[in-house]
Amino acid sequence: EPSQRACEIQVALCLNNLDPALPSCATAGVADSLRISRPRLAADPINAGRIAAALQTLRDPVTGAVGLPLPLSAAQVGICTEPFYVRVPLGRSHRIPGKVRIRTMAFALEETRPRRDRDSLTLNCQP
Repeated sequence: EPSQRACEIQVALCLNNLDPALPSCATAGVADSLRISRPRLAADPINAGRIAAALQTLRDPVTGAVGLPLPLSAAQVGICTEPFYVRVPLGRSHRIPGKVRIRTMAFALEETRPRRDRDSLTLNCQP
């Protein structure tokens, strides 16, 4: 629900997930390089900071361990951050919908094709 100027939308980032809709697609692990290309720190320091902080809370669903570092092995599946909020400001007149796009690129730990996995999520705030 929008406040006067923005929405706060709760999300979590997950790595190395198994997708039941794609049973032949196996996990390959995640290398120690994970890029967040949007939001950019200079343009949106609040959300960029929230994402960076959330990535420090990666949790293993099997052991419950929190703060897992990268890299992740192919066996470490369903690793997610703790939920956090993304601020989505309304447009300039506060009558125009606003949006924030989160874009990530992860690299497989093992030599697989494709080596890179790009994902994008767009969050919208309606006035």
